[in-house]
Amino acid sequence: MLGQLIIRERFGVTDWDLLYIVQWRTMLAELDAPLATTSLVSVGIIVMIWTFLLLFDHRIFRPMLTRSVRVFESEHLSRTLIETAPVGLALIDLHSATPLIRSLAMTDLESAVDAPTPDLAKMLVARYVRRQKKRPIVGRLARNRVIHDTLTLARRDGRDTIAALRLTQARYQGKDVLVVALTDVTAERELQRKMLEARRAAESANAAKSAFLAATSHEIRTPLHGILGNLELLGRTPLSIDQLDRLNLVRQTGKHLVALINDILDFTRIESGEMWYERIPFDVFDVAERSLMLAAPSALEKSLALLCELRITNARMLIGDPNRIEQILRNLLSNAIKFTHTGKITLTLEVVHAEPESQDLVLSVTDTGIGISPEQQAHVFEAFRQADETIARRYGGTGLGLSLCKRFAEGMHGTLTLRSTPDIGSRFTVRIPLSSAPADAILDRANSFRGWSVIFVATPSEWHRHILPQLAEWGLVATTFHRLAEVSDDALANADAVIVYGDRADWSADDETRLLEQASNVIVAFPAGAARPIRTGRLVSLSCYSVDGLYEALCLIATAPSVPDGCNFGHAHEPADRRPPLDLSVLVAEDNAANGHLIDEQLRAIGCRVRVTGNGAEALALLAHDSFDILLTDLSMPIMDGHHLAREARRRNALIPIIAISAHVSQDEHAHARDASIAHTLIKPVSIENLYEALQIYVPSGRMDATPTLVSQESQPTRSPELHEIFAASVRRDLTALRTSCSANDRTAFCSSLHSLKGCLGAYGWTQLALRGQDIERKLDEWQYLVEKDDFEAWLQDVEALISTPPPR
Repeated sequence: MLGQLIIRERFGVTDWDLLYIVQWRTMLAELDAPLATTSLVSVGIIVMIWTFLLLFDHRIFRPMLTRSVRVFESEHLSRTLIETAPVGLALIDLHSATPLIRSLAMTDLESAVDAPTPDLAKMLVARYVRRQKKRPIVGRLARNRVIHDTLTLARRDGRDTIAALRLTQARYQGKDVLVVALTDVTAERELQRKMLEARRAAESANAAKSAFLAATSHEIRTPLHGILGNLELLGRTPLSIDQLDRLNLVRQTGKHLVALINDILDFTRIESGEMWYERIPFDVFDVAERSLMLAAPSALEKSLALLCELRITNARMLIGDPNRIEQILRNLLSNAIKFTHTGKITLTLEVVHAEPESQDLVLSVTDTGIGISPEQQAHVFEAFRQADETIARRYGGTGLGLSLCKRFAEGMHGTLTLRSTPDIGSRFTVRIPLSSAPADAILDRANSFRGWSVIFVATPSEWHRHILPQLAEWGLVATTFHRLAEVSDDALANADAVIVYGDRADWSADDETRLLEQASNVIVAFPAGAARPIRTGRLVSLSCYSVDGLYEALCLIATAPSVPDGCNFGHAHEPADRRPPLDLSVLVAEDNAANGHLIDEQLRAIGCRVRVTGNGAEALALLAHDSFDILLTDLSMPIMDGHHLAREARRRNALIPIIAISAHVSQDEHAHARDASIAHTLIKPVSIENLYEALQIYVPSGRMDATPTLVSQESQPTRSPELHEIFAASVRRDLTALRTSCSANDRTAFCSSLHSLKGCLGAYGWTQLALRGQDIERKLDEWQYLVEKDDFEAWLQDVEALISTPPPR
């Protein structure tokens, strides 16, 4: 029945049935509380179970499944990579030496080499174990350590395969395995071998080139030494003016050849990394002045103004390589003169202080030449390359000069830059960092002429900027003018000295005459002047490029008691034949008889007593018995070379100075010479001037001052009486013409007679008298006046005394 719960049960063995009827409402009313509790608990339990299942699935099961998939994929990918890798990869069981996995490249390598796979696997395991025993590492570090090795395998075709081997330990499928990576480097090793062979061949070729250049240098320099040395000696013998001109031309050509050889050798040394740079104290002014005076004749020949602005006063002494800096300057000046047809060339020099103990030397050469286009500037510093193809044809040259300049500058940690405009000109600027010289190396001339009043006259403004700071440093008060005509007579008369810089084209002959008549002392500086001042009465002439010469000129015109301290009237700038003889005893070791004879004559020309030997052994024998001031030796000699001789000579006589003469210019040769205690090495060709400069420092103090100069020792040429009469008659005729034209104030006739007399003296061998006449003629031509009557009369009297003296028999 609906709404009732009926429970029926048989009662025992009877036929009775027991019925129990309960209403649902009654039952629910009785069970509602327990049933609600049970339901709630059941639902809670079910929710918790499902929550736990969901969390387990999300947090554990799914990540585990993902990781498992990734591990499977990673293993599959690793197998794929190993099997398809272009290098030989393999996993080998460390215990059984059984290959577990191999790449196709490993399989190919195994099939190519003459060794079965098990043997190769065992060999790799054994190699790994052996290397591990040498450097035992255990645990995780052992598994992480990678062993690098090289393996050479014999191939079945008879060739070898060189493999780069990498071995490390790992775990795979619960086993300790050896991870092997083999890379075939046979081609790379073959390439390396060929590159090494090519490098050795290049080094061998470079060494052969260096040896060839050294030998060529020696073979060229040695005969050049003979040629130029004998030409120099020939110039000291009686020659006519025409012969002297031709001789000087040949000597200049020889010097040009030496310069060209030096450029090529310098470039080769730079290319081979053998160039070295000195660090010695030097005077910046000396370097600039020598360069300017060497360039001046070429500039005068082209009617170019060669000017300078040395914007330095007392910071002249620096530490660096003066020879390379001078070489840069000479090349830049020569280049500027070559490519400039009209206008001027200006050298500017200044020191820019970068740090207290360091400064930059800045050199600039500016010209008004043809200029260089931007396209040409990109190649102008390349070796053997000129601005365009027509340059070599029009101007000559090898194209090495600017390249050497740039490399020299960079070798001294400096720079060389160019600014140029076509048809306007160029400016080359060199900037080189240098150190300051010690204080005791700097000559202090400050306020040497305090209180002096001078007049300075120069048309170009560059001379004003160049000289006025020097005059102010020396304590002079200078009044400046640009033209002589601007100077009043009173100013000329009141000044202690008048200093005139420039060419006579800048003013008139009348101004020159007024200058001589009114001024008490005149210093004339012009491009063709001498480095040392030459005094003729009240006039002192010198080169406009010599600051030291100007200082000495001021000293010369000072009165005797008031000559300022610091005046140096030494012989540093005089040519060798105008200095005192050295009076040294020199032993010469030279195996070449011709060179030995030449050096003998060169040394005798500067007043030395000479003994010449043919090799080092003979020189040692002479040193044992005789006393010599200096040993002069060639380095390349048979029996005993110069290095061995120097060591033995130093061992026996520790004090004797040793000077070498060599045609070798390599750095190693100079180092060997220094190791052998050789004080100085002269490079062939060696001039008398070079010998004098090298030897004069060894002259005992006081000996040179007591010795008359070599100029006065002119030997009298031998002439027959008949020839002497012809010579005397010609001289008398010219003397008469000179005096007549001088009295008549006939300049044209006077110049013609003077030239004739000078040429006659030179032709008959009276070189010194001819040179004095040439000096008078030059001054006359430069300044349009006869500088001093007394000097002219003294020369005439010497000429007259000459023709009145009977000729030697």
